[in-house]
Amino acid sequence: MDNSCQYTGVDITPSFVEVAKKRLGNKAKLIVADALTMELNTTFDVAISNTGV
Repeated sequence: MDNSCQYTGVDITPSFVEVAKKRLGNKAKLIVADALTMELNTTFDVAISNTGV
């Protein structure tokens, strides 16, 4: 992961977010939320969805 970037991960399944936290530590902000209804009040340069929305 590029340390000059900030990463945010979103998943609706709490157990998936926990797995990501164990793998990534503090390298990414990880959020349990529904991608269709979440309100992060921020903008992103890139969004990637894998078998989701």
